[in-house]
Amino acid sequence: MATIHFALDKTTMNLNSILAPTSCDMRLKYHKYWGNFDNINHLLYFGVIFYPRYKFEYVIWNFQEMYKHDSSKAVELTYCVKDRLKKMYDWYKSLHDEQHRP
Repeated sequence: MATIHFALDKTTMNLNSILAPTSCDMRLKYHKYWGNFDNINHLLYFGVIFYPRYKFEYVIWNFQEMYKHDSSKAVELTYCVKDRLKKMYDWYKSLHDEQHRP
């Protein structure tokens, strides 16, 4: 998702490119479906967090890069993902504890 975001930003800024007008249209679609954090399925981030190579630091770095102009948004998104990850852990733990009661 971040790679697409950066590629669209780069192509949109290139005014000499034939792709710039198309890139603007693509960027509008990107923001329609991926621009609002509440519309995104947050399990996508969990996949990155659980992947051994990247972990949670990669998600934090992506938020910081994507929202350079608004660092408070990056902090808010980081907190939101961390909170939902904790809720998912608590839910699984409660299921495990329920199944393994003596």
